[in-house]
Amino acid sequence: MERIRAAFSGLKAQSTGMEKTLPHALQQKVRNAYAGLMSMSGGVRRRGQQIMIGAIANAVANAKTIDGAGTGARLLAVNSPTGSGKSYAYGLGAIPVAIANGLKVVIATGKVSLQEQLIQRDLVELQKVIPEMRAALVKGRARYGCLVRMKQAVEVGSEVSGTAGELLASLADKSWSGDVDELQDHPGAGVWSKFTNDSKGCSGRKCGEYASCPYYVNRAAIQGANVLVTNHSMLLSDLRAGNVILPRPQDMVLVIDEAHGLPKKAVESLADGHTLEDAQQFVQKCGALVGGVRRADGAGACAKLAGEVESQHAHQE
Repeated sequence: MERIRAAFSGLKAQSTGMEKTLPHALQQKVRNAYAGLMSMSGGVRRRGQQIMIGAIANAVANAKTIDGAGTGARLLAVNSPTGSGKSYAYGLGAIPVAIANGLKVVIATGKVSLQEQLIQRDLVELQKVIPEMRAALVKGRARYGCLVRMKQAVEVGSEVSGTAGELLASLADKSWSGDVDELQDHPGAGVWSKFTNDSKGCSGRKCGEYASCPYYVNRAAIQGANVLVTNHSMLLSDLRAGNVILPRPQDMVLVIDEAHGLPKKAVESLADGHTLEDAQQFVQKCGALVGGVRRADGAGACAKLAGEVESQHAHQE
């Protein structure tokens, strides 16, 4: 606890020989941003929130420290009750320091409601005191409407053409961005599936609607943003895909809000399951395959090749 208190008082932790001290100007920037936020909102400075800001700022300052004892200095777990101001604390502590170090901030939440709170309220307020920040919401392709498919629905005159026409009109007058979660009257999963697309059906830059496509408009906003808000599922799926949308781990500061739900979501997203019967059948098929290869390998070509590979491997060692 003493170390965390010291983190706020100097916006740095007690010296470990591996940790990086925030420059005085950056310390003052974080302090001024906090003071400005409290002044605008009429809020009261809370000691717990101040301690969180300092500890988070110090952890982010060590974000690029990846070796030896410094690894611990760049990791931080914060446990605080609802209503204690965590989102403002990690925003004030992480965003200015990350931007100063050339890093993006990725905030991953467990609930859509918290994402909306961040994008529509908390980050809007923070941008008033951290003017260099630019925030964007990161969602999967299925959350965005496809102009081609909606226009096809209108042209065909199907039972969903009326809804498609209304959505296209909303896109045209800029009252809707194409994000299904913004609709007050959700069309339902069955209808919406006719208006969206997937990576296999999308023609990308070759599409005539590419410049106006809600999905790619959002992707362009993501490229220009330095604060990205997403959910646990998107974070995990992008990590599994090799960071196709989100920055590489070494290029970002990751804030996992509602982290208590991440392990369960990780198991759901990344784990794979097989029945004992399937596993048994797989082993039997492998055995049959190996036996077939051995029978066909009359001249011993496969055995010879395996020997050469083993020899090369031993030579490299």
